[in-house]
Amino acid sequence: MPRPVAGLTVAFILACSVALSGASGSPARELAPRGPVTITAGGTYTGNWVSTDSTPAVRIATAEPVAIVNSIVTNLAGGTLIESTHTVPTNVTLDRVSAFGGTGRFYEADNFQSITIRRCTIDKTSGIHLAHGDANSSVRIRRNRQRNIQRGSVNPGNFVQLAEVQESAVDISWNEIVNVFGKSEPEDVISIYKSAHARVHDNYIQGGYPMTNVSQSSANGITVEVGEGDPPTSYDNAIWNNTVVDHVGGIGLLGGYDNSAYDNRIVQDGKLPSGSRLLAANLGLAVWNIGKFSDFSNNKMWGNVVGYVNGAGRRNDMWFPDAPNDYRLNKRIRGKITRAVEQGEFKVWRAKLAKGHITVGA
Repeated sequence: MPRPVAGLTVAFILACSVALSGASGSPARELAPRGPVTITAGGTYTGNWVSTDSTPAVRIATAEPVAIVNSIVTNLAGGTLIESTHTVPTNVTLDRVSAFGGTGRFYEADNFQSITIRRCTIDKTSGIHLAHGDANSSVRIRRNRQRNIQRGSVNPGNFVQLAEVQESAVDISWNEIVNVFGKSEPEDVISIYKSAHARVHDNYIQGGYPMTNVSQSSANGITVEVGEGDPPTSYDNAIWNNTVVDHVGGIGLLGGYDNSAYDNRIVQDGKLPSGSRLLAANLGLAVWNIGKFSDFSNNKMWGNVVGYVNGAGRRNDMWFPDAPNDYRLNKRIRGKITRAVEQGEFKVWRAKLAKGHITVGA
């Protein structure tokens, strides 16, 4: 007898998985939306799950490997779309998931062994939040497409935030994140907080605005930072990113030790798409011990290419008060930074994808 799984049966789920093997598109698009599901056993799951309140559309409550593939997940009420319970070290793969959300997280896990999120298309949500990976755990976030990150009353709004992830091998790569002014409000698009050994490479980040054209915002493209106390932020690398076209801030190494950012591109013309000044536009690159922490050391930037215009209309490419030798190691783009220069970065990104025969999104 098939075992019930929060309103769905294992037989139903397996039937969807079998349909997947012979279909050219997602079978979830042919399934009627169902209410929230709780997964309590390992396996491969496909469905079209919807939540209309704070209940996650999908809750994963097992340490056994779970793969959610070719599925649709929706929570427009501000709740989390997919959540792993904190009581067991989760092993989760999300592959070709189409996600539609509000201000809640797309995926959230605290206490994990293996997380793979690939080839997903994410509309809105406040992104991915991962905390406290187990020893020898892994995180792979690759080839996803995110549009219009939202900020909630609790969640700051990121594509991905790592929080105290110290013992995981982390790869965040080949993701395309685009935010539109007036429809999005990210904090740091990629936030590495009190985390170590993260490799962030070959991502495209476009647009990082406050919801309205105010004069201050703390949003960055990629931020490596710490807070008070342990654990440290260390050995993180941001490389080869076509990062931050039209963004309040570019890449910041703001805490910890032995972190680096190199061979990235940062372009900002200092304006909104309407042509008005982006008042909060601030800075392209920064190496800055913002909290005056005693362990701040050996944080470096080199080989980056940057052309950044701030909200006052002046170039503000880089600021390295805690790594003054790095000024000569990075290249400023000559000439005027215009909207056409920004738009050229997307062409560079698309050429990279084509050269590598890489596709993004579900």
